[in-house]
Amino acid sequence: MTLDYKNPHDWGKSPLTDSALRKQQFKAENPEEWSARIEADIEALSTPLFIRE
Repeated sequence: MTLDYKNPHDWGKSPLTDSALRKQQFKAENPEEWSARIEADIEALSTPLFIRE
């Protein structure tokens, strides 16, 4: 199932789909900020929580 944030019938089905639609809408309206967030997430995931000696 493909969600379209511009389609009013896709909103309100469940909190999970609404969350996905909000992210899709943000990505479409703010591509530079979305890219920066993704890069920050990747960097955070690649950083170890602690370093073993």
